[in-house]
Amino acid sequence: MKVIYPNKINSISATKEDSDYPVSNLYDTHTTNIWKAATAATATLILQVTADSNAIALFRTNAISAELTFERGSNVIWEGGTRWGDNTQWDQSHVFGSLGTYSPDYVSQWIDYTSIASATDITISLSANVGETLEVGAVRAGHAYTFNDFRYGLGEDRRSTSVIKNLAYGHTYIKNEAQNIRELAGGLDVTRDSDFYTLLHTIAMQSGAEPLAWRLVTSLTNQDWVILAYIIPGGISGTHSLPLDSEMSLSLVEAI
Repeated sequence: MKVIYPNKINSISATKEDSDYPVSNLYDTHTTNIWKAATAATATLILQVTADSNAIALFRTNAISAELTFERGSNVIWEGGTRWGDNTQWDQSHVFGSLGTYSPDYVSQWIDYTSIASATDITISLSANVGETLEVGAVRAGHAYTFNDFRYGLGEDRRSTSVIKNLAYGHTYIKNEAQNIRELAGGLDVTRDSDFYTLLHTIAMQSGAEPLAWRLVTSLTNQDWVILAYIIPGGISGTHSLPLDSEMSLSLVEAI
């Protein structure tokens, strides 16, 4: 399991933007509040990310491919005076391809990269299928902490956003909503002095109700285990039944 905390994106800009769906939507906690690349199937996002990052997650996107370029505003000087100028850069390419997902039209994508100790500009060139308008619901980047995957599997449920109320005289008021929120819960075994206190104190207690980027299962490559979710109140706890290890339970609710 991996989780990005804190989000280290200082700013985001885009080469194309629909004024009704601005790039500022990528900052908020609602993946259904999307950014659109005007009417284009391709566009580029430019992220300014602070020091110590190693992962990016994109949520509710119809992108099928991405190419990442990393730029650091420092000089590299070799012996004998050979010198690279500002904005030393290197490329990493990632193709999403056809990946398993719980939603066939809008998927989440997680991209790991070699840890960068300094602040960096990350350019993400995204492409959707021809004829589609490229869109993304949210972006997070930062340091991804790694923990053991959930043991014995992972429980999953759906919470409907529909409203149902019982009225007088036996009538029922129903307001149907198209959204179904994922709820996930499970247990994991962790090393107490490192992982347990990192997950409980450094991440859960400091993030509060802030939705975080999670990759809940790292042993599988399909992206339906990538989710923007918050820890429900009382949704994280542990028992110290072994001298050095602990058992933890974790319950998450998807942010839409």
